[in-house]
Amino acid sequence: ISAAPPPRALLLAGCKQGPNLFSPQPPEEKGYTAPDAAVPPPDIPGVKTKAAQRVAIGAKVKDDWWTLFHSQPLDGVMREALAGSPTIQQATATLAQARELTVAAAGGLLPQVDLGAQAGGQAVNVRISGVNRPPVSVPLLGVGPTVSYTMDVFGALQRTVEVQSAQADVSDYQLAATYLALSGNITNQAITIAGLRAQIKTVNGIIADDEKNLNLVKTAQAGGTATMVDVTTAETQLNNDRTLLPPLRQQLSVARDAVTVYVGKTPADWSPPDFALDSLVLPPVVPVSLPSELVRQ
Repeated sequence: ISAAPPPRALLLAGCKQGPNLFSPQPPEEKGYTAPDAAVPPPDIPGVKTKAAQRVAIGAKVKDDWWTLFHSQPLDGVMREALAGSPTIQQATATLAQARELTVAAAGGLLPQVDLGAQAGGQAVNVRISGVNRPPVSVPLLGVGPTVSYTMDVFGALQRTVEVQSAQADVSDYQLAATYLALSGNITNQAITIAGLRAQIKTVNGIIADDEKNLNLVKTAQAGGTATMVDVTTAETQLNNDRTLLPPLRQQLSVARDAVTVYVGKTPADWSPPDFALDSLVLPPVVPVSLPSELVRQ
């Protein structure tokens, strides 16, 4: 038989510790650019397009957005990075921990049942019954459940559950942000590698032309149709063009090492594939939306 709680207890139960938090209203704007500002980008020489690019206002971005480039090497590197990146693993572990803490905090609102057992012994004096013999040892065994319940009068336990749930949401957002940052950085570095390799190839072609030009000038100078000044000018042009290679090679090495680190490997054990611009396809649809909506996606 249970009696209804007194009105004063009901009033206390309705008072929770701390403020009642709520999410602010989002902005009313539905677009980021003016309607006439959404124009297709120009074609980029050397980069294939699967179809004519167009801008899609308000379109959502796929989770595996890098597949829009139709690059098998990029897809392979991305799968390996998402599976072996220590950053992703740490964020996943943090999210799992936050969820378990939320479950543990919510368990404090439920009755706690403990099944305990005790064993012991007691010496019984039988002489008081008229029997002349030493005390008899009698074993004692006790088994029984114990039920306890914490009265959350002021809502402190419920606030704890709310805090742990919010921490789990934060960990979830951090995992999504880590996923986006990792995939974005790898894609940027892959495009950088492809661009640098194209520049190095172009510079090597220019150097080869300079060497041919220098040989022609030397031949002309030996035949008397060119002067030493012409030879010096050709040599200077060749040396100037050769100085363009070391910075490009250094940038290429940095980009390749960056991809290696993102994948969770070391440069001594693993190296990224040789990305090329002609193996990348520009996405046919470019989604344009509010930056806040992009972050939410």
